Amino acid sequence: MIMKEEKMQWCKARQPANQSGITLTRRKNKQGEYVCYLSKKTMRAYLWKVCGDIYDAAHNG
Repeated sequence: MIMKEEKMQWCKARQPANQSGITLTRRKNKQGEYVCYLSKKTMRAYLWKVCGDIYDAAHNG
């Protein structure tokens, strides 16, 4: 019963995470927490944003 409830909670969390560009996995780390990562599209957008901010700060005072 616990496994079914845990799976339902995971499925509920997965959909909004995917919409935000985060991929949840069923793998767990040593602390028992689920592992997640950014999708390639989200990671690229994030890196362009960060690099752009750094560039702007360096060149615009």
